Amino acid sequence: MIVIGLKSVAPASKSDQRPDLFNGANQTVQGLLVDPLLNDVETLATINQTLIASGITAGEDQPKVAPYIFVALRTPNRIGEIAQEVYRESYSGPRGMARPLDLALLGRLVGADRSSTRGELFSYLRPSSRAN
Repeated sequence: MIVIGLKSVAPASKSDQRPDLFNGANQTVQGLLVDPLLNDVETLATINQTLIASGITAGEDQPKVAPYIFVALRTPNRIGEIAQEVYRESYSGPRGMARPLDLALLGRLVGADRSSTRGELFSYLRPSSRAN
């Protein structure tokens, strides 16, 4: 099993900016989508370690160790930084006029170019079928 996490396992640095509605919305999305995945990986690792430590050999009625690879970002907020760059390059300014207007307006509403947190929220809200 290969698991790809979109959140860094390294803790994010504290920001001097005061949280706002969009920071809260991003944290809510993180809590609904990302955190359960990390919890599931931790549970799988714990079960595997327990099975290995107990010396249970896999039989027909015995649980088996589930091999997995967990891939995660090294840098906190990297997805948000990438989304922020994509918004600046593709959806803001004159270039944004050639793109779907709803995405340019959504990015402006969220302030996708202001911070990596807002960029990350934009990446969650942006319909993937209209990315190009």
